[in-house]
Amino acid sequence: MAVELAHRAHGMVLRLTTGSRMAAPGTTWWQAMRAAATGEPVVLLAPGRWAGHAIVVEGESKVRSVPLPALTVEEAGAWADRHAEVAGSADGLRDDAQTHRFLLDLGLWLGRNVMQPLLEELDTEAFAVIDLGRLGGLPLAAAWWPDPNRRRPVALHEAARVRTLPGADTGYRPDTTPRIPGRPVAATVVGTGAHPGDQLIGTEARLLAACTRLTELSLDEPERWSLPRAAELLHITGHAAVDGSVVDGGRITVPGGERISFRDLAEPLTRLAAGLPPVVLLTACHTVHRDARVPGEHVGLASIALHLRARAVIGTTMRVPDRSMFVFTARFLKLWCAGAAPVHAWHQAVRWVADTPADEMVAFLTALAHELGRPDAALTDLLTWLSGLPLRTPPFASPLYWAPITYVGR
Repeated sequence: MAVELAHRAHGMVLRLTTGSRMAAPGTTWWQAMRAAATGEPVVLLAPGRWAGHAIVVEGESKVRSVPLPALTVEEAGAWADRHAEVAGSADGLRDDAQTHRFLLDLGLWLGRNVMQPLLEELDTEAFAVIDLGRLGGLPLAAAWWPDPNRRRPVALHEAARVRTLPGADTGYRPDTTPRIPGRPVAATVVGTGAHPGDQLIGTEARLLAACTRLTELSLDEPERWSLPRAAELLHITGHAAVDGSVVDGGRITVPGGERISFRDLAEPLTRLAAGLPPVVLLTACHTVHRDARVPGEHVGLASIALHLRARAVIGTTMRVPDRSMFVFTARFLKLWCAGAAPVHAWHQAVRWVADTPADEMVAFLTALAHELGRPDAALTDLLTWLSGLPLRTPPFASPLYWAPITYVGR
């Protein structure tokens, strides 16, 4: 009953925010979830007062509960408080060592107490998660656990592909259909952000122009946005922060530095509802963010985009360094344009960023520089930095470089 009420409340917030229609009569989120879970399980992670549970939905007739004794409301709340402190404070924004230590500690707790016992019960390597309560919004991809049979631990992205779902009023069936290879139609919004000297943002836009048929939308004139017909991707980049000063303890994502806010983006996105592309790629920080006013749900750019008919949103739960985010974006676009389904392209790109040694990364980015044509100073600086590192060591092995990159939706 609590889960049902929470999802009804979330659906109401989205309908009020976007002005959209009510769901079709005769259907419920629970029926839709059970029907979709025949292709890929949907797991509701629910912390409890004394112990938590994973409610596993595996089709129309199979629903079961996996007990998770350590997943208590108290423990989840303590980790959520630490996450908010690291992700939202000035120290957390600039202290990579602090963020690295937090993600390692959180990852071990998630791995031992949630993901490892859950995977032992699931006969699949791909599933979707609805993370309820204060567990919601934590970077689940940071999960890892020791393996006595090998010399290094198991990371979640090695063991399974785990996408997240925001809750009600969302299509649950995974979209794993490969796209036809070729140059897709795309649109991009590029913000200058808080660091005007950071040129990788511009390089990212050039990369998108090289591999797609691109329409650029002006951040200064959102009221004039118009997407091209048959657009498959909406890309928004820049720098973003979380505004903790909003009334009632709510927090919103503010992309593009001081130039445009979440509320400013919600209106033009709503106007584009009929033609919003199936994939929304948000490569600034904090773009997949949980609002404190509706605990356990994505109420922000991700939910708005999904509610307005997008199938998937790729964004970040906290700060991600510019270098690794650019490398992820480049790898994702290469895989997706070559025909990979968005969820597969996201998962493979995250694994590649986390596990690829510096010399292979240099080779990939050197080929990318040739495709861009004219010299790019920011990309040259990135290549110079990578070339100075130990060649056979992954430069982005730390979870701070990739764990916040999240896939929400189908």
